[in-house]
Amino acid sequence: MRFPHNRASLLSSLTDANYHTLKASSTTVHWGYFDKSLSPALTVDSGDLVYVETVTHHAGDAPDLMMDEGTEEIYHSIPEEKRSPGPHLLTGPIYVKDAEPGDMLEVEILDLAPRIPYGSNVTAPWGFLYDEFDKKERVTIYEIDPKGQWLTAKFAYDYPAPMI
Repeated sequence: MRFPHNRASLLSSLTDANYHTLKASSTTVHWGYFDKSLSPALTVDSGDLVYVETVTHHAGDAPDLMMDEGTEEIYHSIPEEKRSPGPHLLTGPIYVKDAEPGDMLEVEILDLAPRIPYGSNVTAPWGFLYDEFDKKERVTIYEIDPKGQWLTAKFAYDYPAPMI
């Protein structure tokens, strides 16, 4: 499993950049929306390196496999009525000093590493192909092999389709 053990060596090779960590917690994530009026969870200079933790909303589908202490804190601290309108948890926002409205920001992702060795996928009848599929959602929980090369389905279930 590739956990972020090499981030310090990357930082030492970039002498002009500052390094920041933004952990996912109930005070640094928002559930289901973008909002430009949110206060920044982190402020950085252009060119800085940022390690950002993220959390999947599907952790609740298999809490015994997909929740660590940090994920549990988020789930227990954010009430269900504040988890909308969308399903995703977003870490941030991150404020870049001297950036102004209309500026284009370049973000380069240097590495991705799972928090835990499990993940999820949803197939759903949304969007353009809505009429092409059965009107149900299917959630599948996967185990990630130790080298991060493949997934093995552990279990799946059908989620009731919304009434449309």
